[in-house]
Amino acid sequence: GDYFFHSMNRRRSRVGLAILIGSVAPDVPLYLLSFGGLIWFRWFEGWDWPEVGRHMYANLFYNDPIWISLHNLLHSPLVLVTVLAFLLSRRPLSECRRSAIFWFFASCLLHTLVDIPVHYDDGPLIFWPLNWQYRFASPVSYWDFDHHARPVVIAELALWATFVLWTLYRLVVRKFVAENQST
Repeated sequence: GDYFFHSMNRRRSRVGLAILIGSVAPDVPLYLLSFGGLIWFRWFEGWDWPEVGRHMYANLFYNDPIWISLHNLLHSPLVLVTVLAFLLSRRPLSECRRSAIFWFFASCLLHTLVDIPVHYDDGPLIFWPLNWQYRFASPVSYWDFDHHARPVVIAELALWATFVLWTLYRLVVRKFVAENQST
């Protein structure tokens, strides 16, 4: 009996980690490209900060095939749905639900589906790699206050606060339960 529950908890931990990693993985390439670009263009090319930002986010982000590919690899709904459909074609849903790789890509897709409506003109390329131009033109931006960012920021902060409070509550409850079981 104990082996079964230990194995189930280990699988649940692996799936939870896959969901966590998948929730941030779509943004990792852009962070790495941005960090590398800041270093390269500022210190090796000698450009000033505003020039670096304009070049990276007004030029490379929209025109450079490497930037476009790396940013959209885990942001493209077409790619993510295709991968999930492939995984589901290879195994029954009951097996996929226990698979960390399935939940990684499902989490990437959820991240992307949340991103699409909160990017005014810089969202994911919906049909990449088949189409390298089409982005959903949302009236809302999560960062641009000229495009209704204030309610998005408030909702995001409320969501984060809820997540932090829920996590702290769960940790306290677990500790309390563990302490009471040992006595």
